[in-house]
Amino acid sequence: MIIAAFSGVGKTTLAKLYPKKVIDFVCMPYKYKLDENKKYTENDKANPELEYIIGWEEKYVEAIKKNMSDDKILLIPSAYYVLKLLEEENIPYILCYPQRKARNIYKKRYKRRGNSEPFIDIFIKGWNGFMDNLEKDSYGEHIVLEPNQFLSDVIDVEKLLEPSIPADVTKLIPIEQLEVTKMSLSAYQDCIENLKIRLQKCPNIGETDSMKEHPAIFHYFYGKTDFYICEYNKENLMFGYVILNGDLDNSEWGYFGLSDLTEVPQFNIDYYFEEQSIEAALYKKYPKHFKKPES
Repeated sequence: MIIAAFSGVGKTTLAKLYPKKVIDFVCMPYKYKLDENKKYTENDKANPELEYIIGWEEKYVEAIKKNMSDDKILLIPSAYYVLKLLEEENIPYILCYPQRKARNIYKKRYKRRGNSEPFIDIFIKGWNGFMDNLEKDSYGEHIVLEPNQFLSDVIDVEKLLEPSIPADVTKLIPIEQLEVTKMSLSAYQDCIENLKIRLQKCPNIGETDSMKEHPAIFHYFYGKTDFYICEYNKENLMFGYVILNGDLDNSEWGYFGLSDLTEVPQFNIDYYFEEQSIEAALYKKYPKHFKKPES
């Protein structure tokens, strides 16, 4: 989990309060060429004598990806280009920043914790610009702090790190299977993560029309009934190949609603379905009926 927090909201304090669960993932080692033998303080931030690394955001995001996990909170700065790169990578984050009217309070915070004048100038003179960008962010979940609030006042670390199923993934899981999954959620975390990845990959309606082989993104089954899905509009409409009650002669491509599957208690979504084409899946299961795919 990632929390992208504005400077001065209390990232360091939250990390100290929960040292095993919260990491203050500072960007200075990626942003500047630093002396490994020197200990840097708040006063060194935005120091014009430090050698700035152009394009540091890309390496920083790569490091974020390597260090992020479901059982820890990674605290990062709310830097504009870092957030844009996370969005491009489909990496979710919570955005935490102060109300616009808190400008003078944050100026006092920066001075009290020992930030340099160049640092204070960047954040205080550019305050409205920073707030504009943060308020316009349409990707992250927003937490806006009252003037005298800190991260530790609004972030329930234990609750945030509880295993959960994202709403868009919950929607994919048939009702009875969902209840069983929730009862032992920690045991199904890899399955949930797999569904999240597949959902991100899933083509929209019409996007596989020109393909010789169709990606089998999801597989729903009940007895001898199989639904292999290659397209989904992220609302309800799906497209794929359907075999009803093992009737191969009348099996066909078609459109159907996600709710037609998830509202039937007996249906399951295949948590362990291998990434392959629909054609390959059909041939593997019924080699005497379906042609071997070219790939």
